[in-house]
This record gives sequence, structure tokens and C-alpha cells, in this order.
Amino acid sequence: MIKTISQDTKITVKNQSGQTLVEFILILMGIVIISFSFMSIINGNISNRWTSIANIILDDPNQTLEIQ
Repeated sequence: MIKTISQDTKITVKNQSGQTLVEFILILMGIVIISFSFMSIINGNISNRWTSIANIILDDPNQTLEIQ
């Protein structure tokens, strides 16, 4: 004699609010990391550029300015 086991299949709706929060935080962290990386690279180059331009202006013998 063969017995068959029948199981009721239940479809449950899972609460996704926790997953949505985690995904939002991960995306926000990614954006912040990319932004800070981009700004640190750009700001380093801009400061060097401004310093070189200021030195070119100050090297002019007609100027009486000094770097503070």
C-alpha cells in the first residue's frame, strides 16, 4: 500500500519594508562614497592649479603681493 502525503501550499506576502530600507541605505552609501572620492580627486587638482596660477601672478615684478 502506497501512502501519498499531501501538503497545502501557502502563498504568503512577505513584508518588504525592511529590505527596502536596507537597499536604500546601501544605494545612499554608494552615492556618498563615489561623491567623496570624486571630490577628493577634483579638489586636489583644483588647489594645485590655483596655487600655480597665484605663483605665476606673484612672480610678475610689477606686483607687490605676497602669499599669506
